[in-house]
Amino acid sequence: MAALLVVVVAALSITYIVSREPTPQITDHSSLLEHLRDSGASVEEVGDPRLFKVPVKRVTEGEHEPLFFTVPGRSVTVNGNYISVFEFENAEAMEAEASYVIPSGLGIHREDISVLVSPIFPPRFYKEGRIIVLYFGEDHQTISLLRALLGKPFAGAVDN
Repeated sequence: MAALLVVVVAALSITYIVSREPTPQITDHSSLLEHLRDSGASVEEVGDPRLFKVPVKRVTEGEHEPLFFTVPGRSVTVNGNYISVFEFENAEAMEAEASYVIPSGLGIHREDISVLVSPIFPPRFYKEGRIIVLYFGEDHQTISLLRALLGKPFAGAVDN
């Protein structure tokens, strides 16, 4: 009887631990900003990314396209720190482009082009839903917030 009570108490404890920290549903740019604001962060959209913006564009059959990712990014400040958000048509497209990011986060390597950067701060690439989020910086509050919402970075600096 005592063993059964221990199993029931353990099961209830596991249920409590799992249910008290729900995972946010972040699928796109808008839901990311919503969750950042809900977390108490000061969030401001500022347009084109200031960081990792490659000014030269490739021309393929008359069409200009971004060099780094195939979609344009948007720059957002989170508590005064810049992040770049790249939103793709679907999760499959995002995963395909994420696979081109070099594990160090210092560039991309695609079949047709490689782009390398030399940042002052270590990059952190996060992905969720249809978005890739890039943060260059060392603000611990911003890193903790992004990690809480998006998980560990998939490339770049990986904090323990």
